[in-house]
Amino acid sequence: MKTPTTKKLKASLAIKPPVPGAAGASRTLQINACELPPSVKHVYQAVDANGDELGSVVVEALDTKGRQFYLRLDLMQLAQGRHDEVARLAVRAGMHDYLSTKRLRELGAVLLQNISSVIHLVDRDGFGQLKDQGIEYRFYVHRGVIHSLGKAPSIKIAYVPISDQKLMQPSCDVKTWNDHIGRYLKGNPFLLIVVLAALASAMCRAFNLPRLILMIVGQSSQGKTTAQQVAQSTREQAREIENCAGTANGIRARLEQSQDCPAFLDELHLAENLDGLVKLIFLVGNSASRKTSAADQKAHEAPPLTCGLIAASEKTLGEIVATSRVTLTEGISARLLEVVVSGKNGIFHNVPEGLTPKQFSDQLKTACEAYYGALWDAWVNGLSSNHAMLVARLPEKLQEIESALCAELGITDRVTIRMVRGLSVWVCAGHAALKMKLLQVTRSEIIDAAKLVLKEHVARQKHGTTPVGEKVIQTVRNLIDRNANRFPSLSMFGRTEQSGIYGYTKGDGEERLFLFLPGVFEELVGAQFGTQMATQKLFDAGYLIADSEGFQRQFRLPKSGQAKGIRKRFYAIKASICYESIAEAA
Repeated sequence: MKTPTTKKLKASLAIKPPVPGAAGASRTLQINACELPPSVKHVYQAVDANGDELGSVVVEALDTKGRQFYLRLDLMQLAQGRHDEVARLAVRAGMHDYLSTKRLRELGAVLLQNISSVIHLVDRDGFGQLKDQGIEYRFYVHRGVIHSLGKAPSIKIAYVPISDQKLMQPSCDVKTWNDHIGRYLKGNPFLLIVVLAALASAMCRAFNLPRLILMIVGQSSQGKTTAQQVAQSTREQAREIENCAGTANGIRARLEQSQDCPAFLDELHLAENLDGLVKLIFLVGNSASRKTSAADQKAHEAPPLTCGLIAASEKTLGEIVATSRVTLTEGISARLLEVVVSGKNGIFHNVPEGLTPKQFSDQLKTACEAYYGALWDAWVNGLSSNHAMLVARLPEKLQEIESALCAELGITDRVTIRMVRGLSVWVCAGHAALKMKLLQVTRSEIIDAAKLVLKEHVARQKHGTTPVGEKVIQTVRNLIDRNANRFPSLSMFGRTEQSGIYGYTKGDGEERLFLFLPGVFEELVGAQFGTQMATQKLFDAGYLIADSEGFQRQFRLPKSGQAKGIRKRFYAIKASICYESIAEAA
């Protein structure tokens, strides 16, 4: 697989063996003009994820300490007679005889004459894909090791990190981690859910599964950070969880570093740009990337956000954006599960005898600093070795768990069902981990933990809707409560000049309706949530009266005055929205 550029360079840079005995002849070249130096092991043609040739070659060599490394050489640079990259290769490999312009040119020509095969380079841990002769191959990179997910491609894959930061080697084995940390997942469903969310982050792209973000909500000293550190210890040494104080771009840069593994953020309510924060949640939930345009008028695509985000905050997302003009759309509820911690023991359901919740939390934090890494190593190995079985069983298993969770709680809302699908992925991850003998819990305990967080999530939605739907109802209720004087009787329509009103009222008692002027409703409610979504949620909760033509309803205006009995459309909201009793569906 040699590009025309490579062929032309070979011809233009071709070297001839020196005449034996000629003055200044190189002893290296006298042996063989095209023989690779001892420090250089292979030369490859670089290809991208689609298997297409790139304008570069990759040299596999040994440094002065005998350690393997890869270096990419740009063909355009060689064609222009610039040998900076070749010089860097010579220095790193200890080939000091080549550190002259002439010898560097000769070395570049030798490298081009010895391209033996193709290679695909990856620069970070996480999931990857490669097409080889039209067939797609999948793999997962962990600690620089390529773990094939299924059959391996014929194209060589090599890991060349973009930074010197390396994941620390495990400090223990799986049994030791379970002895000091994993044992406490039993009887503590919230801790178990956090660990399952972390494990599932490695499966989403590898098996085309939906991604769900976990947000732990609770007051200070409830164990939120401890739960995050327990999940963190599955892959790396637990450390201080970074908070969200900073810009959306800064937070995005942090999340981009964690590909197909858990990422942790604390104090979500400290984010400076709330609109940017909401957009980040969508990007993570969709495993999407952000495209920008630079001065060169070309589109630049940032790495996709494919982490398993586990966040913590003292406020729910709805409370965080309550005082802002940020729009919360319904899609947030499908991508984010909030677990609210409010018990006397905080996030813990069972505390070891003789310990207070604070002492137990400190014990876990200390253990997470000492024992880490082993579970993730075994997890990635297990996903690779059991890939065929997982591919065959996951779809049916996922559907089975999703149906069971929805049926038990009577969930029919399409948005909540989508969220349950993501929760089912966590359950499947837990069952797979049990099959690999990585966790010390039972299958029923995993199911029960998922049922618990889902049951509490549904219970918080008083009107049988989603968190965003609850926020819509609360917003409309507050508008009416605080602005009752802006709703004169419909009988006053057109009699006097009425500025600053929101609408009118019609009827009395239980039959009373607040008739919002369409423009006012769309400005005060629709601009924040989207008019279509807001009216749908109010209608589903039984507070909005609609007709066959849509969510607006016609009412006949008074026959006296300017209106003279003509009809006008309003958004008709039942007065029962102002009270705690739940309205029946219209």
